[in-house]
Amino acid sequence: MGRVCVPYTSSRDEWAESFLDLTKLVHEGFRVKPLRQKLAERDVPFKKDEKSLVLLEKLMTCVAHESDEPILLNGLRMAQLIRTKSKGHTSGSEAEELARSAVQEHETFANHFRQICNQIHGEMIMIEETLSAT
Repeated sequence: MGRVCVPYTSSRDEWAESFLDLTKLVHEGFRVKPLRQKLAERDVPFKKDEKSLVLLEKLMTCVAHESDEPILLNGLRMAQLIRTKSKGHTSGSEAEELARSAVQEHETFANHFRQICNQIHGEMIMIEETLSAT
């Protein structure tokens, strides 16, 4: 928990490292087996290769049943995308585009990181509220 911090420089590596630490803290904490069990209890189909984020979205959509629109966890997805493209694997043009877009839309890597953290915070509250009702 102490490793997750806002990137304060214009370094793309620092920004990517912040997202790596964030996803380790948040995303890797979701356990796949209980999510699959809850989906199976509700007869919601899933594939064996689907990971926790997709399973969570399916479960959230099933439990919420307010509309036919799937619930997407965009903050968690963006954090994972940045981790995968910028830090977890070899960097390339997609990583450069993600970084360029982040600065273009939010002026700094710090502002972008804070915005994604706020989005994830809201998603975590929604996950907690939805899953506590199951």
